Amino acid sequence: MSQKIKAIVFSKDRAAQLKLFLQSTKKNAPGVFDLNVIISNTGENFDKGYGKVVHDPEFSDIKFIGVDSDFKGQVIGFLNSSDEYACFFLDDDLIYKDVKFDDIDEQFKKDDDIACFSLRLGENTTKCYTMGSDNVLHDIKFDGQLMKWDWTLHYLDFGYPFSMDGHIFRKADIIKLVKKSKFTNVEELEMALFDFADMFPRNMMTSYRHSALVGVP
Repeated sequence: MSQKIKAIVFSKDRAAQLKLFLQSTKKNAPGVFDLNVIISNTGENFDKGYGKVVHDPEFSDIKFIGVDSDFKGQVIGFLNSSDEYACFFLDDDLIYKDVKFDDIDEQFKKDDDIACFSLRLGENTTKCYTMGSDNVLHDIKFDGQLMKWDWTLHYLDFGYPFSMDGHIFRKADIIKLVKKSKFTNVEELEMALFDFADMFPRNMMTSYRHSALVGVP
């Protein structure tokens, strides 16, 4: 059995967007991710929408669970596995370019200082939409269709390794941080992880030169 990346997908009240994300992953990253979806909804109609996704034969290889009161325990439960790598996705993500497991694995194997592989970033990620500012890149190292930089010397998107939008980590790294974090939802998880930035021992990030994922909020 080929190695996969443990992926946790967070979805709330957006069954249609979740379906598009899952389809985009199957099309552009076939066999790369072991997809596990944590679902929450706020009403009967949302529940019906998720039912259509959960029972769709196209997604029979994907694990779906409903969120419960021990959200942290659910996340740790998925991360407690033998997988070498792990990542998070949101339901408004789309993978729109080819992603290869070997590209990701090779980058981690070549450089022990790699903190994460970002599917969302690339030379084309010129704007940080959350801050309404331009991303500024400097001292980038290129390796064919891949790029690498010191995230501790960057700001905005390129200085933010702990994103929930398709950032891939060594599983051993991320589960340690998750266990130390206090959170009850995905927003709190992302904020809690970034609290460890100053003490995180790996200072490099890597990505494709052209991003492979886009968020469509």
